[in-house]
Amino acid sequence: MGYWQDSAKKEGPQTSPKVPAGQADLHVSKIIFGTKNGGFFTTKDNDRQILVVFKDNQERECAQMYTLSDNAGWALAKLLEACGLNLTKMDEAGVKPDRFTDERFATANLVGRKIRADVSYETVNGKEYARVVPMKRAGSAATATAPAQENFAEDAIPI
Repeated sequence: MGYWQDSAKKEGPQTSPKVPAGQADLHVSKIIFGTKNGGFFTTKDNDRQILVVFKDNQERECAQMYTLSDNAGWALAKLLEACGLNLTKMDEAGVKPDRFTDERFATANLVGRKIRADVSYETVNGKEYARVVPMKRAGSAATATAPAQENFAEDAIPI
């Protein structure tokens, strides 16, 4: 049989191959904002979260959950810095982590961005989770790969 017929006969949910552990060049391929039934991802303290999905150049995936609170925003800050976003400009515009709960804003400012990261995996309660640790970017934010124009004003969402 051919690829399509073989693929159609596979049982169960199909997932993309995962990025192997180690250093990898990744790009943000999409952001998932909540569950299939329309609920938001939240922590036990009810802080909102987003799931950032990364792909490598072979279309393998890994994902990392980011909590969008002032206390836990340091993890998102490290991702934004690795993506080459201008953190000073974000501070000046008053952007806080919870701004990334806005799907249009987060997508416009993150999807397509490239990073170098150290990828590892850990098992919690029998389920494997990726740990994506962005590596500091060499050089300045001016060398960043930016698919969308940075626009952090509260009333101006890049589309």
